[in-house]
Amino acid sequence: KHYGWVRDNPGGNDVKHARTFANVLTQLAYAELSLGLYDNARSTLDLSESKGAARALCEYYRGMICRRSGQFSLAEKHFDAAMDQWEAQFLRAESADRVRVQRELANVRSERALLRQAQGRYGEARVELEEAQRLWDQVNPQDNDKDKARCLSHLGNLCRDLGDLAAAETWFVKSRTIWKNFPDHPGHAECLLNQALLHATLAADGRTAPAERQRHQRFANQCCSACLRICGKQPPSIDQALALSNYGWILHGMNWLDEADQAYSRSCQLWADLQPDHQEHARTLCNYGWLQHCRNNRDRALDLYQAGLKKREQILGKDHHAVALSQVNVAALHASNGDWAKARGIMHEALQGLRRYEVGELAMLPDTEQLNFLLHQADAQSHVSIYHLALSMARAGKADPEIARVTAEWLINGKAVSQEAVARKTLLSRDLANPALLHELARVRSDLARLSADPAAQKQGPQQAALRQLVESRRRLEAQLAEQLKAAGFQDDSSPWVPLTDVRANLPDQAVLIELARYRDWNFASSKRDPWEGNRYGAWVIPKHGEVRFVDLGEAQPIDAAAQAVQKAMDEFPEAIKGKPIRIVKELEQSLRAGPLAQLKDRVLAPLSAAIDAKTCRWIVSPDGDLWLVPFAALPGQDGKYLISTHTISYAVTGRDLAAPRIAREPRPSIVIADPEYGRGTRNLGTLRDISFGRLPFALAEADAVAKQLPDAKPVIKGQAASKPAFLGLRGPRVLHLVTHGFALGDDAAPGGHPHDPLGLCGLALAGANETGPNDGLLLGREVLAADLRGTELVALSACQTGLGKVSDGEAVASLRQAFHLAGAQNVLATLWNVSDKHSAVLCVDFYQNCRQPLRPSHAEALRSSQCDVLDSLQKDQGISHPFFWAAFTLTCKGPGR
Repeated sequence: KHYGWVRDNPGGNDVKHARTFANVLTQLAYAELSLGLYDNARSTLDLSESKGAARALCEYYRGMICRRSGQFSLAEKHFDAAMDQWEAQFLRAESADRVRVQRELANVRSERALLRQAQGRYGEARVELEEAQRLWDQVNPQDNDKDKARCLSHLGNLCRDLGDLAAAETWFVKSRTIWKNFPDHPGHAECLLNQALLHATLAADGRTAPAERQRHQRFANQCCSACLRICGKQPPSIDQALALSNYGWILHGMNWLDEADQAYSRSCQLWADLQPDHQEHARTLCNYGWLQHCRNNRDRALDLYQAGLKKREQILGKDHHAVALSQVNVAALHASNGDWAKARGIMHEALQGLRRYEVGELAMLPDTEQLNFLLHQADAQSHVSIYHLALSMARAGKADPEIARVTAEWLINGKAVSQEAVARKTLLSRDLANPALLHELARVRSDLARLSADPAAQKQGPQQAALRQLVESRRRLEAQLAEQLKAAGFQDDSSPWVPLTDVRANLPDQAVLIELARYRDWNFASSKRDPWEGNRYGAWVIPKHGEVRFVDLGEAQPIDAAAQAVQKAMDEFPEAIKGKPIRIVKELEQSLRAGPLAQLKDRVLAPLSAAIDAKTCRWIVSPDGDLWLVPFAALPGQDGKYLISTHTISYAVTGRDLAAPRIAREPRPSIVIADPEYGRGTRNLGTLRDISFGRLPFALAEADAVAKQLPDAKPVIKGQAASKPAFLGLRGPRVLHLVTHGFALGDDAAPGGHPHDPLGLCGLALAGANETGPNDGLLLGREVLAADLRGTELVALSACQTGLGKVSDGEAVASLRQAFHLAGAQNVLATLWNVSDKHSAVLCVDFYQNCRQPLRPSHAEALRSSQCDVLDSLQKDQGISHPFFWAAFTLTCKGPGR
């Protein structure tokens, strides 16, 4: 009222008064936009600027109005104009006035970050907020400024959305420390609200202990109650609408359904009165719809879902993660009603939009943020959770004749996307004109991986500080790379969605693709807020022609246990037979066949065989979870013989790889790298304690023998020359054969920011691998991406455990084979367990000889022939056939197969 009176009674016309009057009008505009009176605020700003108010501040407030109104493109223009004005002022300002301008720059960066976040441009948002935080630390290191508290709260909110929950809690705690000085401020309410949402997310994580989940739920409830008390002292506002919306979500989680209904209803009414086109209004409608869905008020739920979906499409466009979430809600509702035709149609549209978002805006995120976004399973809105819900339709909707075919297409487009997403920028960057940034990023990643694998870094202060600095440097450099790629206009020309028909068209004749998925099952008939049930394995049998079939393989736990038992038996086998008579080998084989292999035969092979034409003997298997640990060729068939005796088996990381185009390049000479000079040191590699890579006695013999089978091979690269720089300098050799040690580390080896980066936890040992320092010889999986292997026909990794890495649901095996495929290799031959270099040499030479046969067999056929030769020789000479000796090598393929 006071500001309004001043506006209506301008008084004198002198310059000083005009400036005062303009400033008062600007303050009035801020009050109006804070109350959601946006039209009034716009008019007041126009009048204020006409009276001489600072243009930068007016542009800043106009940007805030447009952002809150969902007019994102206009908001961006206003914020950019404000930034330009204040940066120009900063250059002209006296030192005493620079602090004021820095405050304004920090504020506009915070607001611009909120805009980027609302648009899904998370990497840019984080850069803006961290720059704002840096400015605040210069301006107000004492932590007693409301605007700084807001900035810290926004950082926490962004980290929560990206799945970095530990960082989110840190920022919220710092923000609330400042807000304690201003307990009744609306900004404090906003911070409490965001922290409540964080703890509600943690409370919904089924992997957390029940007592811990209850603690998070209570804390979330306390935060919401405190937030509502603050909001209750203010006039009706969007802060109240937000608080009530989130309180409804938390009450729903506590199963207080009537109270949740009241909170949502009040929130929706406030949104309708204050700002009906706000993005948070759309989220409130969707969450309110979920409450009605759980209360079996299906018609009401559908109305709310569709209203929220319409608003999100208007505000965000069709290809946005939030729009896909709304479509998933609608699809799940139709599935609950048994209308599978509608459910799969809407889900198909949702997943196509999500895929476009992943290869578009999401591809420009820094790597760690991409992985958090895709894999953060505590969040029901993650990529993984959406695909698990979608795949659950195959089992629940089996009465629908189209469901198997449609869900198969979803699986081939949703599987193994996280490493592909991270790799996309690196692959595009190989041709970047300015490689300096890439070189620096590679150095930081290498240093980080080396320090992360050192347990001392977790205990010693200086190394902890160095670890944190490297993590921050990597994130900053990744963000800069993303910006450069975007500015340079780099585009990935590949179509993001691969139709199932394209995959089937590229299947070899008389072949079948077996897509396996380990997924968390969604119960569409449940009225619980959390309808997730146990993990299961499913198989999609996809022939070149004919019907696609879904096979429910049952609960995941017994299958995983059997697969792990096979791997354990192979790891322990060399020690178990050392110095023992041949009968021990036979006893161990019998135990293996009667135990875990029999379990896998009954639970996996038998159901699959029943769904596949008996005449189809060419299987392309895309495993998932722990089934990546098992060579299918070693499973016993119905006749008691190993499957290799009747079937040719190869692998694919995902079925969509079969539709990947081959790179047409002029063939380049083949390369053999062997017997690196590892050095004399001993190093610690996370879970591999005090390891020293020793020379392989038969490495040079194998390399020379292999080179003779490759007429175009250059001289063998060995000793000190077999180094990381030599590898990274490769450009598409026709065949690349490596004879060296491999390694795979566990999650505990990566405390320094790699919890979701499996390609940073596996690799090969090259020259200098035993030495510590910045130029060590460890070639990490993610470093392989920097090599240009486009046009490479085959990569053979004749090493220990090169097929293994971190096993992650839906992400295949994140290992060297995947890294080499992503770098451009068409076929990758790798091992699943430690093999004798003598046996490896014999099999590899035989493999290359088979590849050179006049009829030009496929690589899969050549490998089967070599393995059968070893098996036949063992049976004939020693009467044994243990899979350890012949089944370790597996072949994964990318591109059309033969």
